[in-house]
Amino acid sequence: METPSTDTNTKLEASNDKWKKHKDEFRRDKIEEVRGPNPTKIPLENRKHIENVKMKPEEMENITKEQAINHPNWSMGAKISVDSATMMNKALEMIEAYRLFPVKNEQIKVVIHPQSIIHGLVDYKDGSTLSMMSLPDMKVPISYAIGYPKRIKIKYQPLNLAKIGSLDFYEADENKFSALKLARIAIDKGGNAPCV
Repeated sequence: METPSTDTNTKLEASNDKWKKHKDEFRRDKIEEVRGPNPTKIPLENRKHIENVKMKPEEMENITKEQAINHPNWSMGAKISVDSATMMNKALEMIEAYRLFPVKNEQIKVVIHPQSIIHGLVDYKDGSTLSMMSLPDMKVPISYAIGYPKRIKIKYQPLNLAKIGSLDFYEADENKFSALKLARIAIDKGGNAPCV
């Protein structure tokens, strides 16, 4: 097996350094963006069936795999769909938000939003709330990640709020969706607890 040349190693190191710098700049930018006039809360949106939201904990024990992966708005594959149905994906995002932004555990809140239009919100101490809105299409966040800090022109369906009509929100029951409660415990414990 050939050993990479010095020139190849230099290029790899330069590429790695460039990525680290890009990642650090992104993190600083996002923290400053969220910090703004001081965030009081970061609600994380989750999209679910209305029927699932209204189910009692004992009724959820009988949900089949087919029901769990039948997401009304996204086609994500079985694993991610089950994570969404159990809110495991939001539990991980709670930990992510705590690590990335200057907020406390109690300032992070999960909100259920069936229409999948609002993907994240930040509440500020002056009473204002900023939201990120788009149709449920991963091309939008992926293009932002690729083009950051610039916006890339992509083909997408414009958001028509008049056609959508209404946006609904529900509290996420952390006793029903225990992954959310486990995430809070992991955040409080700190260290390697979130990895477990």
